[in-house]
Amino acid sequence: ISLKEAEKHLLPRYNFNELEELLAAIGGGDIRLNQMVNFLQSQFNKPSAEEQDAAALKQLQQKTYAPQNRRKDDGRVVVEGVGNLMHHIARCCQPIPGDEIVGFITQGRGISVHRADCEQLAELRSHAPERIVEAV
Repeated sequence: ISLKEAEKHLLPRYNFNELEELLAAIGGGDIRLNQMVNFLQSQFNKPSAEEQDAAALKQLQQKTYAPQNRRKDDGRVVVEGVGNLMHHIARCCQPIPGDEIVGFITQGRGISVHRADCEQLAELRSHAPERIVEAV
């Protein structure tokens, strides 16, 4: 990482306005170097939302899952093969219990649940068919 990138993360972390203040605190022993390095590593080594979504998508594509218990009568949504992955009801079509539904893997927000006849879903399906998953 560059000094500018480190500065951008470290100054707010340690409540300093200037790099010189941070350097003085390090030199004076107020900030331990290993704590600062650990903090920077945690900031730069965490996966982005897109990387997390790509990993979830890859897992879905590579594994074959046993059918899950399908119960529509209690209003729950079951997305095939993803267990307890976060999901939400799409605002565009607002599916209700009893509607035929389909899931779409979003970037950073889990699975978006759409009505099967949703126009927005049709658009998403045409651009990214690999991100469509069965839901009941």
